[in-house]
Amino acid sequence: MKRVFCLILSLGLLFSIANLTMAEGALGVTDLMFSPTTKTLDPGQAGVAVNFTENNSSYFNFDLGLAKDLEVGLAAYHYPDDTDFSARVKFRLLHEKNDTPGLAVGIEDLGQDNVSPYLVLSKHFSDPGIDGYLGCGGGNFNGIFGGLDKAFYPEKGSALTQVDLYVEVDDHNLNVGTKLSLGPQVKINLGMVNMDHWIMGATFLLK
Repeated sequence: MKRVFCLILSLGLLFSIANLTMAEGALGVTDLMFSPTTKTLDPGQAGVAVNFTENNSSYFNFDLGLAKDLEVGLAAYHYPDDTDFSARVKFRLLHEKNDTPGLAVGIEDLGQDNVSPYLVLSKHFSDPGIDGYLGCGGGNFNGIFGGLDKAFYPEKGSALTQVDLYVEVDDHNLNVGTKLSLGPQVKINLGMVNMDHWIMGATFLLK
């Protein structure tokens, strides 16, 4: 019943906001680049992400698994002439099963003029080994967004334990990137924002 109530509340927030661009969060622990996924940190887990772009912007994220399927976070976005702070929350309503997708709802940019509620679905395609995401949102999301993530696992003895290649898109941006896992707790992030300028940094999972 609680999950149904959260879904109804989130949908109400989502469609009550008329001003529908991609949210500011970049490469959080459970995100692709700017697009959220249905994944959440385990209770008690924390993650820190620090990323920099070619146009002298910086993104700092701290995320915490507050309870089962509930993740909260703080973010700071530093531009050449300004710094913005915000909070976010994500709740996974449904875990993915063989015949049903995963479902999460969330709100980003809390504390900003335009908050950004969203809903996102996930589906794992086992044959190509690809995770797919499709969502919609308001505020700093621009209606529909989506993404694909393909994981590769290098042979034993490699410094890398996992390599993720991903692409994400909304109605005016196309971003591509990779996450290079150095063990279970450190990822190196490399990507192109709108195929125009690079972003790079690291994500740290704190157990």
